[in-house]
Amino acid sequence: MVRSRLKKVSETSRRQKPVQFIVDGQVLLETSMGHLFWLGLFDAIHHRGQLTTYMRPMGGKVPAVYGPSADDSEDLHKPLLKLTGL
Repeated sequence: MVRSRLKKVSETSRRQKPVQFIVDGQVLLETSMGHLFWLGLFDAIHHRGQLTTYMRPMGGKVPAVYGPSADDSEDLHKPLLKLTGL
């Protein structure tokens, strides 16, 4: 549903149409639609990093989020090292 609605948004609207970020009935931020989407994306990335930082001290294994993790049982770099002859 969201995807179909976003496809209908023009490039001009995305760059210029002001939108409001409202919390508890108060406008916290007014900016362009595109800027608000970028803020949301960066916020999600930030919180994913926070969660993975807290996992290991709490006894959990850190998953491969943006590439191999030190907690992976297999070294994902080994195939690359074989190809390069290292």
